[in-house]
Amino acid sequence: MRHSLLFTTSCVALISVYLKMSAPSIPLPAGTQWVDQGPLPLVVTEVHRSNGEKKDMFSVGASHMTLLHNVILRGFNSIYLQAPHVKDDDLGDFVQYSLACVLQAHHDDEEAELFPRLAGVVKNPDLMKESLEEHRKSPTTST
Repeated sequence: MRHSLLFTTSCVALISVYLKMSAPSIPLPAGTQWVDQGPLPLVVTEVHRSNGEKKDMFSVGASHMTLLHNVILRGFNSIYLQAPHVKDDDLGDFVQYSLACVLQAHHDDEEAELFPRLAGVVKNPDLMKESLEEHRKSPTTST
């Protein structure tokens, strides 16, 4: 876990410093760009795409997962949009803010909750085996 947190912290710090150095330090006028407008676009949920007609457990589950990932996308967008405006004295706080995007917790929750529940619903314990192995190779893993 400690190695994973150090890796994640280092990545976020490097990205933050890079963005601060590479982007012009121009104040962002209010209303210019919000975190739901990019640079990473949000994903439309399956329920919304179907105008609420798809209400089966898979469409609703996919929509819930989409909403969770949209929270992460908004976090990344906020980091990207704010990085050029962070003062040197605030870099440590900004890195902590960046970590608040909760990638590790989200990642761990998928492995602890989502994958086993999906396997349980279809009564196939090996259903998510390959996905779980691939998921654990992610740089955010605590293993």
